[in-house]
Amino acid sequence: MNYLAQKLSLNNEVFIVDYPEAEFPEGWDIADKFPENWDLERFTSLFDTAKHYVKENKRQEAAVQTAPDKGSDKSKRLIPDIIPYDGQVNGIEIVDELVGIIKRHVILPDNEALAIAYWILQGYNIKEFTFAPRLLIISPEKRCGKSTLLQLLKVLCYKSYPIGNCTPAVLYRIIEKYHPTVLIDEADSFFNTQSEMRNIINSGFQDQFGVARSGGKNYEDIVDYDVFAMTAIASINNLPDTIMDRGIKISMVRKLDSEKVESFRERVMQSKFEVLKRKCRKLMLDIGHQAGENIIYHIPGLSDRDCDVWEGIISIAQIIGDEERTLKAAKELTAKASKDNESIKTLLLKNIIHIFKEYNFEDISSADLVNKLCLLEDAPWNEISRGKPLTAHKLSWFLKEFKIYTFQKNCNGRNSNHYSYDIFVDTFERYIPDELEKVKKAAEAEAPWETQQVANFNGFK
Repeated sequence: MNYLAQKLSLNNEVFIVDYPEAEFPEGWDIADKFPENWDLERFTSLFDTAKHYVKENKRQEAAVQTAPDKGSDKSKRLIPDIIPYDGQVNGIEIVDELVGIIKRHVILPDNEALAIAYWILQGYNIKEFTFAPRLLIISPEKRCGKSTLLQLLKVLCYKSYPIGNCTPAVLYRIIEKYHPTVLIDEADSFFNTQSEMRNIINSGFQDQFGVARSGGKNYEDIVDYDVFAMTAIASINNLPDTIMDRGIKISMVRKLDSEKVESFRERVMQSKFEVLKRKCRKLMLDIGHQAGENIIYHIPGLSDRDCDVWEGIISIAQIIGDEERTLKAAKELTAKASKDNESIKTLLLKNIIHIFKEYNFEDISSADLVNKLCLLEDAPWNEISRGKPLTAHKLSWFLKEFKIYTFQKNCNGRNSNHYSYDIFVDTFERYIPDELEKVKKAAEAEAPWETQQVANFNGFK
């Protein structure tokens, strides 16, 4: 909605201002005098903001008009900035309103809706933060509400830029030019074949990294592209581990007939959220710098990488007085994602430590370890190599990245490859400390005196 407003005492300039009617005095469209309680300073501040907004829109419109016509204007997008709300805002009320909107249109548990609300907020002043967590919208099948959630994000996020598919070159140019909130749909259709795309998404997680390309005349110059941006990615099934490790996983499910949500139509709903978006912008301009200066060093139950992912969200929650439920959501979602996204190597280590427990933490031959792994019912080892079982060679290939190797041991006059428990201890402590502690407690409960003897001998601390 555009309204003509005149700024008196300043050369009688007239501007077109994108400013909701509710913020103007009742019945006032064209200002021929200052309303009561509107002094010159307040009016000037409003128009200084509006002038920048209008100038940027005109620049983008001129770029569209002067660009060569290639048959469609849809290739040019205008991403206007958002004028901050002129008044006081309440952070918790904004978060609750965002949560209510999300849950009204999508089936989600409270903790996931809360995480999305804070993720949206962080995007309204992302330049103040060190990390931009990826919002990973994952479902096991189609028709689980991923696209609906992306449509919601499109109208709720700051400078949203939805992408159905694109090349890596297009993606880093979009981020460099607009610094938008990137919304990527159907990622499963092209992410697995585009390693460069994954690299850009991973680099954009932290503000210290960008993308370098050859440019200039004869491609002799180095051009650095800033790819730091809030990014939401929708996919059927999990994305690559490096992306999952940098994001907040939202697990979408197909709704039951008994579960009711309101249909969402962007063209109908978009204008209803304008005041809310201006409040989000106002809040994050007020607290963004303070939140960005906060560093989350350690939270019980979260790894260092998890703290990086949640740092901005938790910092915002601390400032507005909503830390308790946000921390609870962070721990719940992180624990669930860790279980869902467990890598094949982590699973291997967990299975091996339980097999060592069966052998009382004594040496085990490579052949016996492989056989034990292949007999596990809920593990992939019996068909890990293109449908064929795990081999001793494949096992050694997995373990050598942890610097774990076999040694020769003579058994019944014959040398064979064996693994010693003590060479695994450091790796267990670094990569699966929780599972190690669980196995230790179980072993001590079963035979405390025998376990202590083995611990003393093999460094089982």
